[in-house]
Amino acid sequence: MLMDVGINYLYPEDIPYTDKQKLSLACSATPYTSYISGDSNYVFTIKKFHPTDEKSVYYCYTHSRKRSSQNSGGPIHVSIVLVSELSYTDLFRKIIDKISREYFENDEQILEAVYHISTSWEPPIAGKLVHLPFFDGSIHYRIPRTNGIISDIEALDQFEFEHFKISLLDCFKHVLPHLHILWELVLLSQPILVISPNPAQCSEVCLGLLSLISPLEYIGDVRPYFTYRDPDFSIFGTKDISRTSVILGTTNPLFFKDYNHWKNILVIGPAPTKLVIGRNIVKRRSVLSPRKPVKKYENLVKTEHIPMFPSDKQYFKKLTNSKSNPDVIETSIRDHFYQLTDLFMEPLSAFFQCLIPVDTDYRLFGRTPRIHPFNEENFLRQLFIDGSEVQQIEMYRKFIRTPNFVHWFQMKKLAETEVIRKRHYSLYSIDIIPDILHGKTDKEMIDIYKKMTSQRDYFRKKDTDIEQINDFIMNLFDSIPMKVRSKMRTM
Repeated sequence: MLMDVGINYLYPEDIPYTDKQKLSLACSATPYTSYISGDSNYVFTIKKFHPTDEKSVYYCYTHSRKRSSQNSGGPIHVSIVLVSELSYTDLFRKIIDKISREYFENDEQILEAVYHISTSWEPPIAGKLVHLPFFDGSIHYRIPRTNGIISDIEALDQFEFEHFKISLLDCFKHVLPHLHILWELVLLSQPILVISPNPAQCSEVCLGLLSLISPLEYIGDVRPYFTYRDPDFSIFGTKDISRTSVILGTTNPLFFKDYNHWKNILVIGPAPTKLVIGRNIVKRRSVLSPRKPVKKYENLVKTEHIPMFPSDKQYFKKLTNSKSNPDVIETSIRDHFYQLTDLFMEPLSAFFQCLIPVDTDYRLFGRTPRIHPFNEENFLRQLFIDGSEVQQIEMYRKFIRTPNFVHWFQMKKLAETEVIRKRHYSLYSIDIIPDILHGKTDKEMIDIYKKMTSQRDYFRKKDTDIEQINDFIMNLFDSIPMKVRSKMRTM
């Protein structure tokens, strides 16, 4: 779609956007800041029509250009937005860049052409290398196995785009000593307000926060770029925002005043960093008070959260003073937080293994075993037995009540349930038929056959492919002596 003040072009035209969605699109696609010159690429989100899961937003990949208006004489923003429920940031940022170049060199007909081209793209399958026709070439893209924002992905294309990856160093170079506390805030699904000079930097910082907890996936409301004019402005202005999992990005410093009840605020700008932390936060005077110029962005990490998980302070001290190549520092930061998240999840992964059925739970004529329910107190008690510090145990208590944990557990349970199903299914091998019939009386053989047909009905109700079960029953029947089979036919 193309926008200046409203929505001028929409493809496909029959999408039933609500008035609220149209307003949210128009507002977010029209940057309201003086810190933009020329073109700008950024990401924002809008709510889905009928959200059915925790990922209830569409990602809007935006290219905005400031140019003069023939009517008003002043500058206006013309934006092209690619809307998708997929968070393949690397792929769609490259596509929107190519579309915008074609549009500004030609006209709006290119937008309709792009839409028709995209309808021929194959559906995304995790881990698959897809070939997407695009203008006079194609894009080769490896579909990530998890959220595209936070996973390592492979993207190769004929347009020679620079491989895009959110740079944690670029996002947080002014607040490196405080990355650990930001990691804890994101992990615990705490609401975070991000204030930055322009939409591009603002959305980068928000997405960078998500990537801090990789390989864990962030589940919550993400608004990488948000304005006063958004219809949800009043919702996030309520006092009970502390119970909401949201990362909200804006370019307007006045949010610091109007959203001052938010306990976690990150301001990114060119000045030295200030850290405001602790229970007396409300007594400290804000560096962005209404009396100060609203165009001045000072780096600030404001939070009431007290760090709860061990932090390698020496690492961050060395990182801050490092003169190494930026790529080396970037890799170091990513590795550090990847390993930190992995270390944090280790006790949970180990406890999950205790919930998986053991060998004795699998029975030939029994129901498929189930994963045992997660018991919070049992888990926390195990942490205490293992010698975890009190503050760490409290952090785990908070974490297992977050959407991040719920989603992680559901995905683990879903994957392991499939493993359990296949393992139970593997019991029905025709090789075991002679053993289960050996030494059995006629009545016992008939009972075994009845149990097996009942088992088939059970698998059928579970929507399981019963071809192997049918083969097992047929071979079982053929292995039963003829005189017994004759009795079975008359029953």
